[in-house]
Amino acid sequence: MKNTLYLTLKITVGVLLASITGKLLGLDYYMSAGVITMLSLLEIKRKSLFFGFQRLYTGVIAISIASLFLHLTSFTLWGFGLYLIIFIPVVLKLDAKAGLVVNTVLVSHIYDIGKVDFYVILNELSLLAIGITIALLLNLHVPVYEDKIRKIMKDTDETFKETLNMMASCLESRCKIEGVSSNIAKLRGLIADGLEKSYEYINSYYFKTDDYYSRYFSMRKSQVGRMRYMQEHCKNVFTTLEEAKPLAEFTYAVSREFDEENPATELITRIEDLRNKYRISPLPTTREEFESRAILFQFLNDLEEFIRIKVEFLAS
Repeated sequence: MKNTLYLTLKITVGVLLASITGKLLGLDYYMSAGVITMLSLLEIKRKSLFFGFQRLYTGVIAISIASLFLHLTSFTLWGFGLYLIIFIPVVLKLDAKAGLVVNTVLVSHIYDIGKVDFYVILNELSLLAIGITIALLLNLHVPVYEDKIRKIMKDTDETFKETLNMMASCLESRCKIEGVSSNIAKLRGLIADGLEKSYEYINSYYFKTDDYYSRYFSMRKSQVGRMRYMQEHCKNVFTTLEEAKPLAEFTYAVSREFDEENPATELITRIEDLRNKYRISPLPTTREEFESRAILFQFLNDLEEFIRIKVEFLAS
């Protein structure tokens, strides 16, 4: 709702500023400058500078082609049609479709006026320049995305820690798996929101290329995918809590050390130690004990992959 209100106000101000500027300069069809501003503001900010340039140079091409054919056909619709037959393939060849509609509107002004002279050409190019310039200036204002993103990151990490604690309790058969499922669903929602805000953040700048936040949430999304496998293992009731206890304690430790800045390399080393501890422990004597041991190993492997996702993210 806030984004909609912000964009509404921004477009309204832009249209009025461009139209008033055109009127003060005595331009014909000055409202068209406002429409050009509106179209530019509706585009992703990062692309608006590029599209603005496209509209400017294709505007010169459009007016040149239209001036020739409209003059040769005495400003009839045949001339307008010939302009389209030539201009559309040129725009498509240049991959500059952003200039097609806007500049065709400007050409329609020339058709309506019924003559081509220096003033008419200057009028149309001025409308184009005013509309693009006002939009680019208004786009310099950037909403405060970073604070919102940081808040989502904090909530996401806290939910991860809580979920890991729940899983550790489940390994000790002291939790209800429904709580883990609920938290994983919550994480997926937070991460989706974080990714959306991250893309809005990077696209709100003309030249900024830092994609840290989007990569961060993508990393967390991969971890949630791995956590869903861990969740399946937690549904089991282990025959010997003594076997599950070391893994539960390690999972608690992962939760305590869960942090954006933690490189997690030490945790990988501790996983190897834990794996070796299980390897040298007495072999299971019953089928139930064997199945419990296998599930613990699967959980440990998934937990290791969960941690490695973070390690690889920090190394990239």
